[in-house]
Amino acid sequence: MSTQTHRSTTTRPSIRIQRIAAAVDDRPEGRDAAVLMHRLASALGAEGMLIAIEHDITMLLPLADWDAIRRDTKRMLGRIREDLAPDARTVAGRDTSIVRGLEHIVARDHRQLLVLGSSRRGPDQKVSIGRTARQLLHDLSCPLAIAPRGLASRPGWALRRIAVGFDGGTHAAAALKLGQQLTRGTDAELHVLGAIDDRFPTPNWATTWLEPFRDEWDNAVDEQLTTLARQIDDALEAGIDARPEVVRGIASAALTTLSERVDLVVIGSRRWGPAARLLLGGTGEALVRACRAPLLIVPAPAGE
Repeated sequence: MSTQTHRSTTTRPSIRIQRIAAAVDDRPEGRDAAVLMHRLASALGAEGMLIAIEHDITMLLPLADWDAIRRDTKRMLGRIREDLAPDARTVAGRDTSIVRGLEHIVARDHRQLLVLGSSRRGPDQKVSIGRTARQLLHDLSCPLAIAPRGLASRPGWALRRIAVGFDGGTHAAAALKLGQQLTRGTDAELHVLGAIDDRFPTPNWATTWLEPFRDEWDNAVDEQLTTLARQIDDALEAGIDARPEVVRGIASAALTTLSERVDLVVIGSRRWGPAARLLLGGTGEALVRACRAPLLIVPAPAGE
């Protein structure tokens, strides 16, 4: 394991996120999303927006009083804004698909980051995603943040410690840029974690021939750790006080453990996939079921 305090002298352009939205409703998970959106907007100097989508079920309830429903929606948005996000704009929409309604407003109003609450069926104080978040993960072209259940009830929660998972890929580089931007806006501590899976194949009849190469395996892992540490050092921007760390082990397990000690975890989407799209690899899939801190998933920039 390698860990050190770092101050880079390399200057790189950073992502500029200026417009954020949170999908909210009258459930506690909607308030979790509003809290996270407000903190991220404050850190980034961005405009916040609270979005509520009314599920259009006209075919099932043709006589529904939609004017009354809209008034209730606006009152709910007003309460959340007053309680949790006083500077945010509010927008109400209606669609037969909640996902499509959110995507429409995100695109129309040029939102660059969307915040969701966790599934109401998930465990308390952990991130978990339901069908809406799962579908958005495949459809969105902007970063997606997911608040753990119960975030709004955490006393004094703030962005004091930010962790970024880094594997050397383009998606990870985009995640690190955004993590550094958040760090600048909050004066938070930045922890950059890289992990190299050092598990030697379990001996069986098909892999016994590998045993004489165990030393070479360990040497190769050491080389990968050194390379990853150098990549982290090169990616850090000037003026950022960071704690880079590379460890032997499984990235998802290391980040899940780290999520208990930080206030936000930032990761890139799957390394192999189209740019500007969110796709979850093994690390992301583990974190969207177990991360204790809010999770921010970042696609690679378009064109890279």
